[in-house]
Amino acid sequence: VVFSLSKTKDYDNDRLSYELDFGDGSAIWKMENFRRTAQAGFSKTLKKNPLDSIIHIFEKPGNYEVSLKVTDESGQMKKVKRKISVGNEPPLVRWDLGAKNRSFYNVGDVLNYKVVVEDREDGSLANGGIQPDFVAATIDYLETGFDITSIAQGHQSAKQQTEYAKGKTLIDRSDCKTCHAVDRQINGPAYQAIAERYRKNEFAVRTLSAKIIKGGAGNWGQTVMSAHPQISEEDAGEMVRWILSLGAPAKPKLNFPVEGDYALDVELPKDKKKKIQPGTFILKATYKDRGSSSQSPLEEGETLALRPAFQQAEQADSTSKGITHYRPYDGDTVVLKDLKHNSFFVFKHTDLTGIHSVSFGVGLGDRRYQFAGGRIELRLDSPKGSLLGQVKVPVGKGTGEMDFTELTLPLATRPDDGKFHDVYFVLKNENNPSQQVTAVDWVRFELMEVEGKVEGVEKVKEVENNGK
Repeated sequence: VVFSLSKTKDYDNDRLSYELDFGDGSAIWKMENFRRTAQAGFSKTLKKNPLDSIIHIFEKPGNYEVSLKVTDESGQMKKVKRKISVGNEPPLVRWDLGAKNRSFYNVGDVLNYKVVVEDREDGSLANGGIQPDFVAATIDYLETGFDITSIAQGHQSAKQQTEYAKGKTLIDRSDCKTCHAVDRQINGPAYQAIAERYRKNEFAVRTLSAKIIKGGAGNWGQTVMSAHPQISEEDAGEMVRWILSLGAPAKPKLNFPVEGDYALDVELPKDKKKKIQPGTFILKATYKDRGSSSQSPLEEGETLALRPAFQQAEQADSTSKGITHYRPYDGDTVVLKDLKHNSFFVFKHTDLTGIHSVSFGVGLGDRRYQFAGGRIELRLDSPKGSLLGQVKVPVGKGTGEMDFTELTLPLATRPDDGKFHDVYFVLKNENNPSQQVTAVDWVRFELMEVEGKVEGVEKVKEVENNGK
């Protein structure tokens, strides 16, 4: 087990003395005034900072309580403890999608997937030590939005991922809790009461979304609901869908085989005039091992969120301060505006496998706003991270209604570490830093061609990729 003490701080900048007791009867690891005076058993330092990586080998299975005591020069002391369980390593669970991207998809793609499970004590799916019946694999399709952060934080958060998590996040960040609670009335009705009244109303999302934005009174007594004009129709809809989900019957879960093919198909809307808006496929796989004579079973898993390769820019997971939304035609089209020098928008937890370029739909200005042009850079993990590619943005005319053009940013390089990264699109114009560079309507992650299209969905893909 590797221990690190390097984040221990003393705000008086005193010299500190450390005592690390591994709880297994071995000698206590000590360091006084940053100079180590004793070394216990197999403990040793690996780096120049002796507090950074301390290795200790526990020789026998069991549960150990490791304690760290830190004392400053005046004798003030603080002690922290951590439990270490030895004798059962957690299993490794992952989705193997071959050469397919693990973040984005095009409608009609077919996944040739395999769930890989390996456990030091139990064996693996490959060698027969683990039977497929003990592996839970599900693939769900979410029409509504979700919060990518829960996926990025790891499997424990991902297990709590729900179809309407984005709506709940928006509510938690708003002032709704001053008047509403889930199961009790405050100034306004409980969310559960709202769900019970409106769940079977086919116009509930539209009606309640308008109520959130415009406010009103009379539906629940004389209590007046404040208007929230700053909330977009899309976000209000997500909030309403979460409210309506409260108390609704759970959707049945279908367990999938650990290996097979799955078509990323999207049902065509019955109304041909309705815009196709592909949702997100959530792939979850979990396995609970058999434990050991001294340790309880451990469960691990992996969750992947496959989003459409075509994304509206306002669906970005995060933006820099000052960026706003703008409707150039006072209709459905929404663009990111106020994109000045060093402004950025981010798509988090992104796999770049198979992405050879990124396309953008950008506005060239209208009567109200003129754009100075510049360039868009793609950077990795931060606005100043590794530069993977860039594209020049032309100067906008801004004489009538907003015209749009498509730009393509080729990736000059991409990481091959197999990890997920946060992708930053950074706007640049050093010569006119106070002017807007452009407005961004949509982003399309261009994936390498894949085999196995499902018959009849090519038209869906064409509509999807053509944007708004």
